Amino acid sequence: GTIEIVSNGAYYVEISLSDIESGANVKISVSGKKYNVSETIYTIGVNNRGVNKSWNNPLISDSEHCKDVAGWIADYYTSGIEYTFSYRGDPALECGDTIYQENRYVENLKTVIEEHQLEFNGAIKGSLRTRRKERVDRA
Repeated sequence: GTIEIVSNGAYYVEISLSDIESGANVKISVSGKKYNVSETIYTIGVNNRGVNKSWNNPLISDSEHCKDVAGWIADYYTSGIEYTFSYRGDPALECGDTIYQENRYVENLKTVIEEHQLEFNGAIKGSLRTRRKERVDRA
């Protein structure tokens, strides 16, 4: 048979096989070396109090991607406030959904669902663990 490289990158290779019988056992070995490895430190100020967080990811390939990831991590750690509560249960909710919670102190509190558990015992009941989505300035 023949093998053709369809696409490749720093951490992957996609190949296409042709002229091979259906069901035939094929052994493919791909080897490579690290190349063009560089390390850069990017710092973003999130708050004037708290702790420093470090993030090392070899899949980040350029400075724009680094800024996007740093902004996402900063948004996640900025509030640091999680909420856990039980509720009637709604199977339509999934982890990663953005919802608005009722809150005594913040109107339309925007949160992201991190954990969702449903239980059925003749009726649906559930529990949620959510994290505040956006930074809220405190007085």
